[in-house]
Amino acid sequence: MSVQEINIQSQALLNVKDSNKDDRERIIVRRFKFEELRLEQIQDLENDIAKYFREDLYWRLLNTDFKKQVDGIEILQKALPSIGKEIIEVLDILLKWFVSRFCESNASCLLKVLEFLPELFEMLKNEGYSMTEAEASIFLPCLIEKLGHNIEKVRDKMRELMKQIILIYCVAKTFPYILEGLRSRNNRTRIECADFVGFLLDNHGSELSGQLKSLQIIASLTAEGDGETRKAALNTLAIGYKILGDDIWRYVGKLTQAQRSMLDDRFKWKAREMEKRKEGRPSEVTTALRRSVRDNGFDHAEQSGEVSRSTSGPIFNSSRENFGHSEVQMEKHPMPRTCSAPVGPADWNEALDIISRGSPEQSVEGMKVVCHEWAQATMDPESSGMDDIVKDADRLVSCLANKVAKTLDFSLNGASSRSCKYVLNTLMQTFQNKRLAHAVKESILDGLITELLLWLLDERLPRMDDGSQLLRALSVLMLKILDNADRTSSFVVLINLLRPIDPSRWPSPAVNEYLTLRNQKFLDLVVKFFFPFLVLQNTIYDVDLDRILQTGADDKPLHMVKTVLHELVKLCGTAIKGHLSMIPIDMQPQPIILAYVDLNLQTLAAARMLTPSGPAGQNRWVDSAANSPAPATHSADAQLKFQAVH
Repeated sequence: MSVQEINIQSQALLNVKDSNKDDRERIIVRRFKFEELRLEQIQDLENDIAKYFREDLYWRLLNTDFKKQVDGIEILQKALPSIGKEIIEVLDILLKWFVSRFCESNASCLLKVLEFLPELFEMLKNEGYSMTEAEASIFLPCLIEKLGHNIEKVRDKMRELMKQIILIYCVAKTFPYILEGLRSRNNRTRIECADFVGFLLDNHGSELSGQLKSLQIIASLTAEGDGETRKAALNTLAIGYKILGDDIWRYVGKLTQAQRSMLDDRFKWKAREMEKRKEGRPSEVTTALRRSVRDNGFDHAEQSGEVSRSTSGPIFNSSRENFGHSEVQMEKHPMPRTCSAPVGPADWNEALDIISRGSPEQSVEGMKVVCHEWAQATMDPESSGMDDIVKDADRLVSCLANKVAKTLDFSLNGASSRSCKYVLNTLMQTFQNKRLAHAVKESILDGLITELLLWLLDERLPRMDDGSQLLRALSVLMLKILDNADRTSSFVVLINLLRPIDPSRWPSPAVNEYLTLRNQKFLDLVVKFFFPFLVLQNTIYDVDLDRILQTGADDKPLHMVKTVLHELVKLCGTAIKGHLSMIPIDMQPQPIILAYVDLNLQTLAAARMLTPSGPAGQNRWVDSAANSPAPATHSADAQLKFQAVH
């Protein structure tokens, strides 16, 4: 090799220092239908590969010679075990490149891609990573369309790849892509998609229980002229009959007499086959499995290998920076197969009891049920499931908040981090839903937010094997809580946390001389999370100003409280005085906050930043002179000046 080649190969294969993955994904238009890459998309892809891939690698991947492209894949293949985290940061770019290969006609390159992809997805599974929705929308439409490839060997590999993908991406979210494949112009693609729906029903039925109305698309294929298409549709509906029994007729839609006759014959045949194999009667398998889950939990299914064909519960996405503004995408940990309707209320209550009282490992089983129930309620908006969960929001979050410290301590003592990943991801699922997040009371939020902030500062966490991953999850969970929980409660909690915290709350003991430093770090962290709220124009109308002003009305307002107050006065103008109803204005001396309000009003008026009703465009609140308190007393002014000097 030349000196230049040696220098190039001494560099890292992938440069992900400033990967900007969140920014790239933010502009991706999510589609279920496959469309080939447009010219400008190909140009963007080439620019991204040149930016993040080592020179010799991107030269091969973008070469018009397919043999060079195969060489590039082999370079990635050899390095894959050691560059997993770097691959995750550029996975969206790599998936686009695979899509471009699928659209080419070169069989040798395509087969090499299909050799590499299973290794890639196995690595992602081992890393505990789930594809984001943006990544799925890049790759799945193309993969599903190409399931109907005219080479049988390629179809076989793609089938196996689809089975692998559902282990690192939510089955329920994958299903709409499959349904779109049923509308493909390629007859072979439609057949493959119909078969795959049957596979999903047989192995992941419980995760699709909210989408069973889609079976009418399968049923419509029984009217097709092509015999293979009809056969695939009938086989899939027979699997549905095995699970649902006669209830399946509720989901197949309007059919002709000929179609109903075909289905009836196939269902009778399926019942005879089940009887021969001693599998019971149609739908009995569902009842038996549901009873097994309720009576025995999940241990038997996990020990017997059912996990490999299971439904999913959450783990982690490991590709987000601390204090980033994008949400952690919930990954999926295997749960045992339960081709059943959602578990009843008794199981939900038992699950919360297990989370609350069980060991960290035992609590995982409770969280599996919680995540399953939550997913079912989300998928079926017409059911009352979400109403029931919302009623239990405080209990759910309280159980999980109390488990944060226990599971992290458990992991710090050398145990697996599996249980704390489950806790954080179950909390993430909870706070991704605005309605559920809004139902959590302020006192519960206070405990949870304080716990998360304290663990973010624990010096032991970065030394754990999964430490950086856990820290990222903690910080993004914090952002999700503040984004979706009741805004007034979030403000109040953060303002209260700007005061020194009780030393007994820290997860690990501190020497006295470090306590001041710890408190300062805690204050700095609170400010970091508080900062987005200081840009109040987008959120000011969602909060109870009277309640917030009451929270900051102590004798010695901190600098951060003063900053918040300044923003509020700037936005509301003199109307701010109509929101002092919860401040005791008659006490002597008057609360210092009144002097700060007056001082801010005077300062902003002098700077011509204030009008009688507030800054331009802020007219929602009208000045209420009748409710305005008397001017601050000399005593309050004196306190204000004293604090300004000192």
